[in-house]
Amino acid sequence: MVLWENVVTLVTLFIMQAPKGCISKTHLLDESVQLFVSVIQEGQPKLRLSAIKCVESLIKSDEDAISRPFIVACVPELISLLETASSTHKVNNEIELSVCKESISVLELILSLMVKNKDAGAGLNGMMAVYIAMLVNLLYDSTTLGKANSFSRTLHEHCIQRLTATGPLFPDAFKSCMAASPALKAKLTEGIKANAAIRKTPKSATPVQPQIKLKMNFSNFK
Repeated sequence: MVLWENVVTLVTLFIMQAPKGCISKTHLLDESVQLFVSVIQEGQPKLRLSAIKCVESLIKSDEDAISRPFIVACVPELISLLETASSTHKVNNEIELSVCKESISVLELILSLMVKNKDAGAGLNGMMAVYIAMLVNLLYDSTTLGKANSFSRTLHEHCIQRLTATGPLFPDAFKSCMAASPALKAKLTEGIKANAAIRKTPKSATPVQPQIKLKMNFSNFK
């Protein structure tokens, strides 16, 4: 496992430091992107975490020819990871918790890049809708939060913190998404209340996931 963690790190360093022509005029970039996709899909949690951190560094590259392929191929996989976490509603250990946190961090990076690239219209609203849905669906309500394990409760609190911090950075998109989905707004409100009432409220029910289309095509990302 340590060997493969070294491999993804070395591949990242190679992509970022190799001459531009060496990357863009060969199949090395495509093969590297597929490596990261495969690790995110099938790797063990610790290796997956290393890959996500490397992907975040690659997305931050000033070279569009490097960052864009990783956005197009890897971000949907991170969304899928968060969807799985929300459907099972359980995080089993510190590594799985970190995988979710790092995936959320990458989504926030995409939001900031959209603003930087002046993609403040439908693209930003669409990405914000995905981001909000991902985080809100990871929340518990006041009847179930107390039954969650410590890692799931930590993720619940982290999601609330990130939504609270991110909303004011993109106020128009955030308000638009909340207005378009009353179910998500209600679940977010309940999740916030649950944080305050965790030691006081009886816990029994399983939360119902609001239905929202979470698929997003990143092939036109600029």
